[in-house]
Amino acid sequence: KPIYGLKQSGRLFCNELHSLLLENGFMRMPTDSCLFKLEADRRSLDAGYKGPPCKEIIMVGTYVDDLTFSTTSDLAADFFYKLLRSRFTINERDTGDIHYMLGVRIRQDLAKGTITMDQTAAIEALAKKFGLHNSPSSRLNATPMTLERLERQTQTTDTTGFHYLSAVGSLLHIAQLTRPDIAYAVGVCSRHSSAFGPSHVRAVQRVIKYLYHTRHHGIIYRHHSHSSDPSGHVRDVVLYEAGRRPDSHTPPPRPTQEEQYEPSRIYADADFAGDSSKRSTSGNIIFLSGGPITWSSRLQKLYALSTAEAEIYSLTEALKDAAFLKLHLHALGVREDKPIPVYEDNSACRIMSANELKTYSRARHYVTRLGFAQDMVGSKTVDLLECPTSEMIADALTKPLTYDEFRKYRDVMVQDVHTGLPS
Repeated sequence: KPIYGLKQSGRLFCNELHSLLLENGFMRMPTDSCLFKLEADRRSLDAGYKGPPCKEIIMVGTYVDDLTFSTTSDLAADFFYKLLRSRFTINERDTGDIHYMLGVRIRQDLAKGTITMDQTAAIEALAKKFGLHNSPSSRLNATPMTLERLERQTQTTDTTGFHYLSAVGSLLHIAQLTRPDIAYAVGVCSRHSSAFGPSHVRAVQRVIKYLYHTRHHGIIYRHHSHSSDPSGHVRDVVLYEAGRRPDSHTPPPRPTQEEQYEPSRIYADADFAGDSSKRSTSGNIIFLSGGPITWSSRLQKLYALSTAEAEIYSLTEALKDAAFLKLHLHALGVREDKPIPVYEDNSACRIMSANELKTYSRARHYVTRLGFAQDMVGSKTVDLLECPTSEMIADALTKPLTYDEFRKYRDVMVQDVHTGLPS
């Protein structure tokens, strides 16, 4: 029996929990060893049930000695609680509907068909910790980052005693869980953790102020009957900017009706040589059921020599996620085994990736990455689709934008969780 607090205790308990699930018919997901699924007839879960055959599903996600699960009915939930109590002692205060997980508030509205995730409490605590909760809302903190570039320093010159590393660490946690709109700004600030000055401190403070004034924003997932194309809002804004109404009789070039009801879609973009080191920045974001499920804003490790090369580097990272997502969703039974739509706004990148049997002399120094992209497209793992630059949501993850441009993309990624509408 493992002793609480020892190094191997968590692992031994986890093995015991997994054994219990596997012994009782749960299937371990091939794409995630800590995710389990049980499909069974209701009569096998409740001997007293005399109704018609009805399939019940239980999904369980485990993390050491913590777990969260979802079921198709209260009967299935009662069965799972009974199963756990047969082997373990359960803290009854932690049972019932989920409200918080890893510092994220989760709320479900069955009537509206929505699930929301936000970190309002964490953002308020962060702003109070650094004394920025009384800062007025203004145009200066309407976006998380200015258009000016932060210069690199060889040593720290800040004399205010600002806890830079603590602030950046807290911002990274928030950016990775519920706020993709600050991913780029926080990524840039984290590059200067070893040597920062007054301008870098002001940049971090601006991100915190922006978060505080948008603290009620979070991610909203919608049932397929309420979900829509994530870029639909962006196209409406583009039409307004062009002096046309969104309900114009001129039909948009995409998406097709088949694509409109696709629950998952990926956007990939890159900013060529935008960093002071002349390296490019990759930005990828994946949407599922109307909300983002994963995103990244990273400085590329290699020096791209053209915009097409920078886009290929970004695209290949998105294709890795697409390959996993396709298998994962199919294993969960929530999506058919068909290509994942990936949107790219660079024509050279799309043309080279779509021609599997053609080689390009100008791409000879990144032929392996290009070959991977061509194979993913040729094998129908993904559908590489055109996306106008004005509608590329991942653009907000690659460079600082003006307020109007940033808000256009932000209102697709995060929304006010109280109203369910863009701010």
